[in-house]
Amino acid sequence: MYLSALFHRQTAFITSLPFLLVSKTPQVSALLVSFHFLIHAFLTLSIQSQSFIHHACHQMGLNIIDDFNLKGLNSEGLYRVSGFSDLIEDVKMAFDRDGEKADISVNMYEDINIITGALKLYFRDLPIPLITYDAYPKFIESAKTTDPDEQLEILHEALKLLPPAHCETLRYLMAHLKRVTLHEKKNLMNAENLGIVFGPTLMRAPGLDAMAALNDIRYQRLVVEMLIKNEDILF
Repeated sequence: MYLSALFHRQTAFITSLPFLLVSKTPQVSALLVSFHFLIHAFLTLSIQSQSFIHHACHQMGLNIIDDFNLKGLNSEGLYRVSGFSDLIEDVKMAFDRDGEKADISVNMYEDINIITGALKLYFRDLPIPLITYDAYPKFIESAKTTDPDEQLEILHEALKLLPPAHCETLRYLMAHLKRVTLHEKKNLMNAENLGIVFGPTLMRAPGLDAMAALNDIRYQRLVVEMLIKNEDILF
């Protein structure tokens, strides 16, 4: 219920932003699709986990609690484990075609990693990354800084460089990933592991040569790790 209400509230915020009323560029359209998929995938992820794990536990004669969010978050290797690539493409195509009406339920995809894989694919395919090229150097600067207080200060400045839709989507994603880390004893996904997965997914080096871009991967990981750990302070 809470997530459903949040979906409508967040969607209203994104679609009401002034620059969206003026012009829907390909980047804005792509970001909106990614945002809608983000929320829809989280809702489906919870329902899917409930159905799948309930069935598995029933087969073993075990009782399970009714907190389906907890079950989804407890999935081992969440976001790290890859689903079957062809099915991930199917999910993306279905959502491109049908939007929120796309059936990505457990009836269609039992493997939770297919849904999380499609979500990552959406962010990777954005023509301009969620952490934009303009803001990229400032985010990398924060990762290269050794003083924790200064890191947070630079991250605050970097977030201000993001367009509102990018920042709001990033905020929602980081809040979700923070919840994932709260269950790391079960899912084995702490902030560092999620940083490895989402660093290159959410940010790309603007116009750097291959060697420089490769060197930046460790800083990209640190950026996402810091955003997750300090989500309640930064957003």
